[in-house]
Amino acid sequence: MGRPGATDMADRISKQLRDAAATALGSPAITSGGLTVTPYKSRYHPVDEKKLATQAPAFVSTDEERADQENKHRPFINRTFLALHIDVVVAKSADVEDVLDEFVKLIQHRIASTTFAMVKWVAYRGRSITPDEENQDILHAEIRFEAFYMAAENAVDVPL
Repeated sequence: MGRPGATDMADRISKQLRDAAATALGSPAITSGGLTVTPYKSRYHPVDEKKLATQAPAFVSTDEERADQENKHRPFINRTFLALHIDVVVAKSADVEDVLDEFVKLIQHRIASTTFAMVKWVAYRGRSITPDEENQDILHAEIRFEAFYMAAENAVDVPL
């Protein structure tokens, strides 16, 4: 319960960014090699390995946030950088490298063409493909982006 007469604050920018990225990845659906990307607004979600033949779960997370201040004026302006990660999970197959490369390209284009109202920009920062620690027949393609926004110190979740 908040103060009487107080309004609810907006969701943190990191949640707004995750929600917007997951929505962008899901509509319209991204498909390649008979697989369809299924976005989740979380880094954790149970994966049914049997469904990996047709679905590629994409876990959207914001792993790191760093900020500095521009302190020439009051209130100070926080310049904040968020690390946006998209982890796509696929089963190994003969053409898995081609499928993952296509997913990375399609996701890059989808994120680049999405207008994220809460941030100034989102930039591609790289990708890595690694086997699952518990099941070597599953691969993870981690696609990394960085988002930048500015906010006043007294309203940190209201972008300028």
